[in-house]
Amino acid sequence: MLFRWVDDQLLDPDGRVIASVTAEVLKIGKDRLLIESSQGTIVGFRARGTSTSGAVYTMGKRGLTVHTLEANCDGRLYTLQRTSPWRRTRKLLDAEGSMLARIQARVSGELDIELFDAALHPVDAAFITYACALVDTPTRLMI
Repeated sequence: MLFRWVDDQLLDPDGRVIASVTAEVLKIGKDRLLIESSQGTIVGFRARGTSTSGAVYTMGKRGLTVHTLEANCDGRLYTLQRTSPWRRTRKLLDAEGSMLARIQARVSGELDIELFDAALHPVDAAFITYACALVDTPTRLMI
């Protein structure tokens, strides 16, 4: 299944909006996450989302570069690895190393998400892919 971030909207394969970001708030269904992010600081890229229920979602780089990112979504752990140093395509892996999705940033600022495992928690998917858009798409403004 192919999903896509276009501007600040996550679209399902039929083009329906399933998540959106407005004024630093990621909305997916009834869930809301306040999003904070930083790039270019000593720490480098980090994104954090806090839900209205108090659940915390974080994503940041593992080493000196953004080649490998780690995400913790309310205790669920993920790794995002670039498939090549020259492409902005990532593999989304769960804690056991199973590939859940492929995420590809476009020069246009859009982000394509090829989902392989429908069991991926929808809020996790929305947070992780939006954070990927922040770090991997050159035309997106940081919030």
